Amino acid sequence: MSEVAHSLHHPLFATAGQRRLSPSVMAGLGIAALLHAGIAVYLFNQNFQIIEPPTLPPEVITKGVMVRFAPPPPTPQPKSPPIDLHKPTVITPLAPPPIPVEPSTVEAGPSTITSPPATIATGAPTEATGTSSQPATSPYVKAQWASYPTGEAALSYYPKRALDGEVEGEALVECTFNATGKITACAVLSENPAKYGFGQATVDLLVAHARAKPQTANGALRDGDKMKIRYRWSLD
Repeated sequence: MSEVAHSLHHPLFATAGQRRLSPSVMAGLGIAALLHAGIAVYLFNQNFQIIEPPTLPPEVITKGVMVRFAPPPPTPQPKSPPIDLHKPTVITPLAPPPIPVEPSTVEAGPSTITSPPATIATGAPTEATGTSSQPATSPYVKAQWASYPTGEAALSYYPKRALDGEVEGEALVECTFNATGKITACAVLSENPAKYGFGQATVDLLVAHARAKPQTANGALRDGDKMKIRYRWSLD
């Protein structure tokens, strides 16, 4: 088998007689040269172009004076007085409030009798110069009270019917004393208005709360001495 030798033909390595290029090759080489030239110019401008910074408006600096205001003064706090732990505290005792005393709602007391004798007298009728010779059948004394019913005590003896109807009244009673001044018995002589129980209420009140002094203006009390008492019941 015989070998055929192939010859290498290239336009660049052709001889002077063979270096004749076609028009299309020449056009391609021209276009390539223009592209390379454009790229070279672009790269040159990117590397060596001077970029100027943007122009900023001039900065205006205004000079002024800084004023420092003084802080407000602190508010003064009231000073509390120091506490003396060793000083004893003096406690003044308060006086007790006065106890109001209500006025008695029942007016009572010995009164002048209207039947003979005209005034309450001693055991026997007397004259100005001495003792009468006529004996006394019903002796009366003029005694002073050692204790007498208060208005509060009398209120508990006020007749219920009269109290409910707000009725006031009075009674005349005859009471008998012993030598110590204690009332041993009382009898109702009259009451006004009647049928309200003022007479019996007066008897119960005087026996329980009234006591005469043993010594009278005309001598000592004796067992059986009597005294007429007019007692008034009032709601004032």
